[in-house]
Amino acid sequence: MTGRKRGRPKSPQTLELERIDKMLEEAPDSLKMNSEQRIQHEEWLANLESRRLEILKEYKHGVTTPDEHAYLMDSLGHEMFQGYEQQILANDKRYAEDAKSYRRRGTATTAESSTTRKNQIIKKNKILIDKINNSQTYTVNSVAQQIHKQWDSIPAAGRHSGEPSGLSARGDGGVRPAISTLRRWLTGS
Repeated sequence: MTGRKRGRPKSPQTLELERIDKMLEEAPDSLKMNSEQRIQHEEWLANLESRRLEILKEYKHGVTTPDEHAYLMDSLGHEMFQGYEQQILANDKRYAEDAKSYRRRGTATTAESSTTRKNQIIKKNKILIDKINNSQTYTVNSVAQQIHKQWDSIPAAGRHSGEPSGLSARGDGGVRPAISTLRRWLTGS
């Protein structure tokens, strides 16, 4: 067998942390931190991490916005970025518009798939749903509960007259929706 390590390679951040840990462990005694210095060092690292998370929360528009852009936005006004402010602000506007566009498209896709699924369920359970208007026994809520209960399988006694004998479940094979979702689908709202 070869000496290759199996599994996923370590990320650059993990390799850097391991390098720093190794360097600190192998440091000469005169350079090693005492317990008080170690505590201060750990507090400093924790403060850095909390500040980094604050910056990302404040300046990131979504997962598609690079972390580097958030750091640049936090650094605006520093003399090092003079002459680059307009470009950074233009990038920020573009990232904000992109994030808005992605959310809009995601919402539209989710709504479309929900509508498709709703139509499949209504078509499959049409005979049961028609009983809501033709009977005093069936309400929107009782039909939604029955569809929910018989989502995966219908007992022989649970099949209504006029329903095909091949109907083995009221669901579409996907995750069972909540009763309130089924009620919304049945009322069309």
